[in-house]
Amino acid sequence: MTSNTRICRAALTSDLESLAMVELRSWTAAFQDVLDPAELAGLRLETLRERWVDRLGERDGDRANTLCLVEDGEGDKNDILGYVRWYPSEDLDLDPAQVAEIGALYTVPSSWRSGAGTSLLRAAVDAATAGGYLHAALWVLEDNARARAFYERQGWEHDGVHDTVRSGPRLVRRLRYWRGLAA
Repeated sequence: MTSNTRICRAALTSDLESLAMVELRSWTAAFQDVLDPAELAGLRLETLRERWVDRLGERDGDRANTLCLVEDGEGDKNDILGYVRWYPSEDLDLDPAQVAEIGALYTVPSSWRSGAGTSLLRAAVDAATAGGYLHAALWVLEDNARARAFYERQGWEHDGVHDTVRSGPRLVRRLRYWRGLAA
């Protein structure tokens, strides 16, 4: 019996179904106490898959991309454990030429606390650095203590900026986290 290895690679169009499934499973588990239950119940795999068609078209080498972490199993079976997306910052107060935004980092719940998220985040930071970004930012829900603790362990800090987004009838506060990238 061979042991499985984890490989971080660019997401492929053939990964659409798996990426949508990771998003569905992660959102359902991570946000059950944070977002409106009706919003979570309304998530549909088909809709998420359609969004991934557009997302995978937004690639630009190290300036914008999606990486996935794959558990390389026996034969031709590869299981996607999670993904990370980054692109030029969309925040009006930040320079998109210098600041990358980590727009999403999700892993399947069964891989939480296994190093999967750390591997993905490091790969995105390395790629963004190689793409010429000097800083990176990301948004995290204030009530998502698990995610906030994860980012803080990885050297990210809340920069004092926050906003509010709607989740059904709820207003949910988001915090922006920030870090410099190695030159």
